[in-house]
Amino acid sequence: MWGHVNDPWDDQMLLDAPEESEKELEEIALFAARALRKTIYENQWV
Repeated sequence: MWGHVNDPWDDQMLLDAPEESEKELEEIALFAARALRKTIYENQWV
C-alpha cells in the first residue's frame, strides 16, 4: 500500500493520517525481523 509505485514522491496520505500506515509498517517490520532471525538461526555462516 504505502510503496507509492505510481508516484513515489506523493506522501500526502502519510502526512495527513500517519496512524493508518503504522499498523501495516509494524506488520512488515515484524515479518522482516522474523525472516532475518530465521535465516541467522538456520545458517550461522551468513
